Amino acid sequence: MQEAITELSGFLPFQMIRGNEGNALAWCDFRDVPLEAPFFIRDIVRRAFLPNPKFVTTPLETLLEIGPSLNGLQPDGFIFHMSACGSTLLANMLRAVPGNLSLGEPNVLYDLLALSRVENRLDVVKLFRGGVNALGQKRLGIEEHYVIKFGSAMTLFLPLIIEAFPDVPRVFLYRDPVEVLVSNMRMPTQEWLFEAEVTGLDSEVMTERNTALENCALALQRSIQAFINYGLGNHLIANYSQFSPSLLERILNLFNLSATPTEIERMLAVRKNHAHGRETLFEPDADKKQRLASARLRAVAREYLQEDYTRLEAMRVRL
Repeated sequence: MQEAITELSGFLPFQMIRGNEGNALAWCDFRDVPLEAPFFIRDIVRRAFLPNPKFVTTPLETLLEIGPSLNGLQPDGFIFHMSACGSTLLANMLRAVPGNLSLGEPNVLYDLLALSRVENRLDVVKLFRGGVNALGQKRLGIEEHYVIKFGSAMTLFLPLIIEAFPDVPRVFLYRDPVEVLVSNMRMPTQEWLFEAEVTGLDSEVMTERNTALENCALALQRSIQAFINYGLGNHLIANYSQFSPSLLERILNLFNLSATPTEIERMLAVRKNHAHGRETLFEPDADKKQRLASARLRAVAREYLQEDYTRLEAMRVRL
């Protein structure tokens, strides 16, 4: 056991591999390598091109045996979101302080929770807890705080997430549904728009009756409703339009993260660049997205999302 812990220390799990003889887990060597990308998968790809890349595979059960022994930080906060509404920006802002380990949508955690369809609930919760601990390792020796931004669909697993980490505070971000749909329809072939457990629809409805636009709207609806149904308590709900120094301060307080004035300035400076690429300057795009919205898209937004959007507006934080 101690040998296995030593060998995996500094390695981060990044993908579950399904097999006929059992599931496996792929790990990547991140000893002394910082996580810098807005999405965890980009860090995995980048690592492959840095010196001495190393990848290993273990049985999935290894996570149950050694995950807690890797001495990962306990998470200080979880970020949930509707999609395309500022969650990546928030994770980037937190990451601007070197002591903050801020993970952007580690898909392996989705893979682990998705096992709840066929595996014992308690075992899945333990696997998820082990995965979070393994990802939270202090690989650089400077990490003090730990925040995870989940993918939008992860909100559907909130009961399991809260069972694993009942005391971790939660943020939910959202945006005008028309603008969110315009963003997502730039990539109408996204895989999650055609996943039954995300949309709640069977394959025939998703592929033959609905368009990607309707699938997306229903998936967003289910994400919002999941947070409203399960995520309230020790939480904060905020609209993309509220992004400001005041909102950042409220989130830092919720997550119990201390920051000096210099660190806060560093976090706020992140806003000048596009959240998905630091090389691109950010330009406000709400008006542009409203102009791009078709009558059909607006109708779908009203049908599927307006009621829940109105509920979120009534529940959002007051700054």
